[in-house]
Amino acid sequence: EGDSAESAFAVADAHQGKHIATTLAHELLADARAAGIGSVTATIDSSNRAALAPLRRCTRILSIRAEGGLLSIRAAIR
Repeated sequence: EGDSAESAFAVADAHQGKHIATTLAHELLADARAAGIGSVTATIDSSNRAALAPLRRCTRILSIRAEGGLLSIRAAIR
């Protein structure tokens, strides 16, 4: 879709819990919004529920689908 993009980033274990993922998500989504993108998709490991937190804080989750050991997420940019 022309107004959707895939979002991906990783935070090293030694730096988790420092709100780095939330900061990265805010920056990526601000750039996407400025480019006219209205939604993003992301895939995370289903055992890493903490990875959902930045998306929940920065977007409006539209759907979450379980696919094997992964979660496929589609979210609207606020």
